Amino acid sequence: MTDLLVVPGQVLTTEQGFLRGHGCYVETFEVANSSDNGGGGGDDQVEIEIEASNMMQIDNLDDVDNDVDKLPAPPASSSADGNEPTSEGKANPQRLVSSLLGVVHRVNKLISVHPLTPLYNASVGDLIVGRVTSVQSNRWLVSVGSNKLANLMLSSVNLPGGDQRLRNKEDSLAMRDLFKEGDLVSGEVQQINNDGNINIHARSSRYGLLENGLLTTLPPCLIKRSKSHNFLLESKTPIDVLLGCNGWCWIQRHVDLDNRGVEVITVEEIERIKKRHGTTTCDDSVKEDLTRVKNAIEILKICFRYVNKSTITVVYKKSLELGLSTDDMMRGENIIACSAGTRNAGAKIM
Repeated sequence: MTDLLVVPGQVLTTEQGFLRGHGCYVETFEVANSSDNGGGGGDDQVEIEIEASNMMQIDNLDDVDNDVDKLPAPPASSSADGNEPTSEGKANPQRLVSSLLGVVHRVNKLISVHPLTPLYNASVGDLIVGRVTSVQSNRWLVSVGSNKLANLMLSSVNLPGGDQRLRNKEDSLAMRDLFKEGDLVSGEVQQINNDGNINIHARSSRYGLLENGLLTTLPPCLIKRSKSHNFLLESKTPIDVLLGCNGWCWIQRHVDLDNRGVEVITVEEIERIKKRHGTTTCDDSVKEDLTRVKNAIEILKICFRYVNKSTITVVYKKSLELGLSTDDMMRGENIIACSAGTRNAGAKIM
């Protein structure tokens, strides 16, 4: 079937008996009576819907950004033919509407819309980075780049001071002291329910609130699952990089959570280290290095290469060898020069 581009809210079909797939929803609409305005049209005219077969065709998905503004608008209808709309007592007709920007796929009666930007398909054990969107009873809803919001339960996070006990009503009332709307958090996928909902946890001391750093996003397919997604980058200043399997990457200056010369580091000491990191301003040299690492990841994204420790290091060191500033790194000819060494590392996605 020919690929058809649609935008959110665009009607796919009014055909009865269709099957709703991913990326669309069913909407009930009322057919206006043309006799109310004398058959002359206006806001109450009967709307002629766009069938999927009449939508805009695209030959190359790479040009969709330029074609979005060229989508045809639904044609104006006329009720001058004198046909009466649905009579009272009959059920209102239903139509299938797209819920995202993507390409229509139709197999017999099954209609679905595949997004242009790939969504994250979670797997148990994935390390992810997300943003808290709302605080509800005993849980936080976290956006992780999937088609559904992830659940972070109150019982799945560490309490201040490392208390190991059942959560009570006071803990529920103080949830915003831990994470509030807009906060970035890291965690691990704990469970995927039958309905597709994702449950994550942040019980490890290395998970939790992310502060005082940079966030960049890229397609999840560029993050290859490996043993470690959190590593220390070889740079002028120590920098920690957290590559979420959902394509969200967090960059910050190095935070030493190791033993620090003692046999066992306590939870209270880890909390003090994180708090000190979040409240201490980075100097200019650290900010420049953070920006250079972020640009290195953006270059890999533009060149569609795997993003891992080796490829980031190659682009980072190449930019230093060429004497490029952080602004010059993102120029066209410099992007090609900085990413040349990643091909030899076997990082190109075919």
